[in-house]
Amino acid sequence: MTDPLRRKHRQEQEQILRNKKARQKKLKVVKVALLTLTILVGVVVIIDALNTGNQRRRVVGSPPSQYQHGVLVDNGTKTFGFDAEWNFNFTPGSVVKVKLVLTSGIGVQVTFGSLAAFNTNLLNGELQGPLEMSGPLKPSSPTMTWTGAVSGGGYKIELGNLGDESSIAAVQAYVEAS
Repeated sequence: MTDPLRRKHRQEQEQILRNKKARQKKLKVVKVALLTLTILVGVVVIIDALNTGNQRRRVVGSPPSQYQHGVLVDNGTKTFGFDAEWNFNFTPGSVVKVKLVLTSGIGVQVTFGSLAAFNTNLLNGELQGPLEMSGPLKPSSPTMTWTGAVSGGGYKIELGNLGDESSIAAVQAYVEAS
């Protein structure tokens, strides 16, 4: 080969090598950026799920150690600023009757189910479920009832004030297990 051809060939080879290194550098930057973004999103999702899970549905009380039957709450009233709950330990196969009445306040979110249903999904912060009864009690619809068979064990009725702590809520309950 002649000198001009060798020089041109060498220049082409050097240009190919520079282009290859530039592509590799860009690819490396993109990979690092995607990895960083993935890690950041993962950390945010996990922290949010943990915070959401820790803010929701804590079991304040525990169910009684013995199975319960008969009239368990006879028009008992809970008055509260933030939340309240009733805890039960039903005999497997019990038929449970629950009647709740909002007696004061702007409204209450009611949730009734087994303790396992109150476990929080760490990915989305939602309850595992299924719940036997869930919904709001408001002055326009102050009564909620549920009757059904339960699998037994720990259950709870959780009440969450729909207002702030200065808006005290009161709920009257009747619970019977047979």
